[in-house]
Amino acid sequence: MGQRTVRSYATRHEAAGLLAAHVGEPFYSVLAARLDQNELSGRKRESLDRYRDEKSLLQHNLRTELAYILAQDPAIRGGLLTALAQKQEAQILALENRAEAMRSALFRRDYAWDAAHKPRLTDTEPGAYGPEDVAHVMLGAAFFQSGRSPAQRTVLREIAIEVRSSADSVATAVAAQPYVFFSPGPSRLRLPADLPADVGAKLAAYQTKKSALRKELYDAVYREDATWLGVVRTLRFSSLAEKQAPEFAALEALAEEIRRGLPPLPAPRPTRPAVPLSPALVERIDALRQRQFTEEQAINVQFDRSRAGDSALQLSTVFIPEIRRYELRSGSRFRSGNPKASERVRVRFDELTAAYDRLDAALTDERNAIRREIAESLHTADPARINLALAGGVRLALEQKSAEALRDYQVAILTPGLSPAQRRLLFAGAIENLALPLPVGVMQPLPRLQQQIGRVAR
Repeated sequence: MGQRTVRSYATRHEAAGLLAAHVGEPFYSVLAARLDQNELSGRKRESLDRYRDEKSLLQHNLRTELAYILAQDPAIRGGLLTALAQKQEAQILALENRAEAMRSALFRRDYAWDAAHKPRLTDTEPGAYGPEDVAHVMLGAAFFQSGRSPAQRTVLREIAIEVRSSADSVATAVAAQPYVFFSPGPSRLRLPADLPADVGAKLAAYQTKKSALRKELYDAVYREDATWLGVVRTLRFSSLAEKQAPEFAALEALAEEIRRGLPPLPAPRPTRPAVPLSPALVERIDALRQRQFTEEQAINVQFDRSRAGDSALQLSTVFIPEIRRYELRSGSRFRSGNPKASERVRVRFDELTAAYDRLDAALTDERNAIRREIAESLHTADPARINLALAGGVRLALEQKSAEALRDYQVAILTPGLSPAQRRLLFAGAIENLALPLPVGVMQPLPRLQQQIGRVAR
């Protein structure tokens, strides 16, 4: 159901790269299930590539147009945004329809929600399952149940997040989840306490309306999860989607009123690392980070392909931090098969291990050169201070790379005048580029921020 470890696309590393390009799509977990079983045909891959190219072009055009429009005088900005929305709306909606069609095309009968290995909720056993069980059902229903609207799929993902952070008291719940789910979902905001009274009232109305929709959808999933006949469940959800559609539209209109009443955001403060470094040094650190990531990924892909070359040879690669190299570990040696073929795989592994050693030596030389430059610029020989500066340089470089995505995120959520479809398109691009951690139970396609910092500064 998209929650197992991805084993192959051709390889698990290639699979992770493909998944990273489709974070947030309605077919994300169905695609993960396909990759898990190595069932993605060349035709489906081509379809995914075409979809991705078209979506990237639309996102690029939207960013370019918005950069021009948002730089104009506020008096004319509204008309320009309206015209842009009218020009792009049909294209974006057509792309979203294709995404849902692709979810159906990637679907298989044994991926169906009624065939999943999961707790089966019933309305006759209240409290029989814990938050993790319920969140698992809600998250899976968002991806694997037919008959839902895109808005409903998003709300189900929000429910899964909320259920996991549930608490015994309101105070504990607020402390654990101090953010408000807003539009486009599943974005979250932490708004100031001193909002204008009229904006605060609209925000309260927004939360009330959304909570009612969420409760209705939650109850339907909980109740219908006991329905064994999938076609009946799908028809009931289609009926609910039709009923809730105008209510979701009204919710979007209310969100737009809230945006227009919010005070302008303060200008972002530049990041100040604990140990200051020159821009040239930060750029050099980032080049090291990118090289380490891309070249290690390339070698890992080759490792996986070689491992797949002989099913009789059960080998795995293990990175040993103490000696800073990969070693081969054998689970069960030669079960059967051709010993000569197995020996060829061993030879190939030795070649790849040597390639990794060469890369590691080159990275170590560059890392040491950067450390020496840091020591000279800071006039220190303290290893702890040098390592702190190096880690801070990686963090600063990553934040600078994320600056454009963060702007897209803020514009998608807070800038008045965009259509809901434009917001969803811009938000999706921001989420992909920010590489944020996904909710528990969803395949994490890329290394997170702390992992990248730790690997470069080790």
